[in-house]
Amino acid sequence: MDRCPTCNARYTGKKICQRCKTDIGKLIDIQKDSMNHMNEALSLFYKKKYEDMFYHAKRSYSLYQCSENIKVLANAALLNNDYKLALNMWSKVNDK
Repeated sequence: MDRCPTCNARYTGKKICQRCKTDIGKLIDIQKDSMNHMNEALSLFYKKKYEDMFYHAKRSYSLYQCSENIKVLANAALLNNDYKLALNMWSKVNDK
């Protein structure tokens, strides 16, 4: 997160916005959870556990939709023969 979603102030690393005092701690925690799931998905890819990878990739994407999560989910879907989802995710990558 680069900016506060409420007032657009620069994110300083604290859980309370310096300008508007919005509690953004929950959003930060969600992003961290998403990153943990993405890292787990990547780890499972190297272990060739594609079904488990797919679960973590979907979870990561559901928590936070960024281009990295979209790419990991697209690849996980492809490895699990979910071609429709893979194509849908790759089209989102090209939109960004």
